[in-house]
Amino acid sequence: MADTTMDPAAVQAAGAAAEQLSTQVSGFKPQLAQAAGEAAGGVPKTATAGSIQTSGGAWDQAITKLSTDMDQQGLNLKSCAARQSGTESDVAGSLNAIQAG
Repeated sequence: MADTTMDPAAVQAAGAAAEQLSTQVSGFKPQLAQAAGEAAGGVPKTATAGSIQTSGGAWDQAITKLSTDMDQQGLNLKSCAARQSGTESDVAGSLNAIQAG
């Protein structure tokens, strides 16, 4: 039979790490915008400049989605860890009540 135990503290830590990574990923957006602006500025009024801006916009959207998804995963993991801890406490309390009589 497979081991189905869960370490709520480890899941909580994974959730916090996902949220932190979400913030880091989102932090790249200004650098991307600046780099795209500089690149497009190097070839003004050309199709290449337009393509660079379009590409920069697509990357901005992808980073936003990735950051949002990672943040949600972090929240989900932390919520799961809290529910597991609560369930374990409830079960332990019930068993102690049964044992006490």
